[in-house]
Parts: sequence; structure tokens; C-alpha cells
Amino acid sequence: FASSSSSSSSFASSSSSFRSAVDDDDDDGKLHDCAVVLVAPRFAGSIGSVARSCAAFDVPEMRIVNTKCKDHTCRKARGAAAGAQGLLMNANMYDTLEDALGDHDDGLCFVVPGSDAANACQSMHSSPRSAYTKWKKQTNKQNQNRRKLCLVFGAENTGLSEEDAAKCRYGGAQINHSANIESLSLPHAVSVALWDMYRPDDDHM
Repeated sequence: FASSSSSSSSFASSSSSFRSAVDDDDDDGKLHDCAVVLVAPRFAGSIGSVARSCAAFDVPEMRIVNTKCKDHTCRKARGAAAGAQGLLMNANMYDTLEDALGDHDDGLCFVVPGSDAANACQSMHSSPRSAYTKWKKQTNKQNQNRRKLCLVFGAENTGLSEEDAAKCRYGGAQINHSANIESLSLPHAVSVALWDMYRPDDDHM
């Protein structure tokens, strides 16, 4: 019981520290106005790894829809989330993608180019960065700073369904890679997408 209490304390401390860092840093280059949404994730390790990526790129919120994982906060998930256990423990759970997006936030889904899900998207952006840049300008122009861009990823084995892709109001984005593989793993896809959105402008690199 002492060990369990200590672990809970460390999770709370991690969560508090993460939220404090987000609150204290208003840099527009950070992804504080984004949330990562996982639809029907199957593996605890994947969920934990995604939490770690979110923390690495200043995404303050995870939303999990209809998870197939028995315990997304198990030891394996917490280990994979090293340094981001608080974000993992505080992930918001939903039954449907509609509930996760709500009436206010915009959904941007990540799909395999040429797939049925890609064809179901309301529009397609050439990269995560181009999608985020356009969305940011649009929300600033409309003075809707409380709106979030929800980055929607499908399950490890099946990806996102056509039905769920069509529900994402801001359309879809693709992650370009070689033809050596059919698709990226869920944690890798999230990491690449967030890095592309987070990285400095090319002329500042």
C-alpha cells in the first residue's frame, strides 16, 4: 500500500508540474491549443507512448474513445509514458468520437493516403504542419482562441473508419513516408505528426 500511495503521489506531481508548465508558457509555437484523440486503441504500451509524445510537444490533453485496452493506466502504460504519467492518468474517456469532439472543437484525422478513410475526409491537407498553420490563422481571425484542434488517430490494427473520418470537421492530413511500409505504428504516427506541427519555421532552423 505504501508503494501504491507513493506512485499515486508521483502521478499527481507529474500532472501538476505539466499543467503548470503549460500555464506558464504561452508561446504560440507550442501546441497548447491541441488535444490528441485515440479512437479504439488496443494496447496499453501504445497509449502510454502517445502520452509521452504529447508531453514532449506540449500537448496538454489526451482523449480516449471506446478503448479496447482493459487498463490504459496499467504498469506497462505507465512505463511507456515515462515522464508523462500524469497526462496518462488524467486522459478523458469517451464512448464515441462525437462526444470527444463535442460541438466546439475541430477534428483533424490522420489517415493512410488513398485509403477509404482518406476518401471519406471532408478535405485533405498535405501535412500536419500545413493543416495546423491554416487552422491557427483561421481561429485567430475569428477570435475563437478557446477552440481546440483535436488530432484524431485510429486503432493500431485498423486505423480510422470511414465513418469516424467523415466526422472530423477540419478534414484529414497525411504523413508522407516511403513505400517500404504500408503505414506507421500508432505511437510513431503521433510523434511524427506532433513534431511536424511543433518544429520551428524553416527559416529559423
